[in-house]
Amino acid sequence: MREQIAPMKIRERYIEDIAKGFDSIRDDAKAMVGQLSDNKLDLLERASNAWMKVSRGDIATRFDKIRDITCR
Repeated sequence: MREQIAPMKIRERYIEDIAKGFDSIRDDAKAMVGQLSDNKLDLLERASNAWMKVSRGDIATRFDKIRDITCR
């Protein structure tokens, strides 16, 4: 029984990591589109984007992490 449950927990963790990665990409992309609604980026929006890249990485890097998770 333990041999069957352990792989299921690992699989669930991988699925959760992938879902969290896509959620963060979607949320950040949505915020960036909202910032461009007035065709300008003010100082606060620029600082927010910089913090996003520092704390979570840019969107392309996060897609690469998701790809790495699926290729394990």
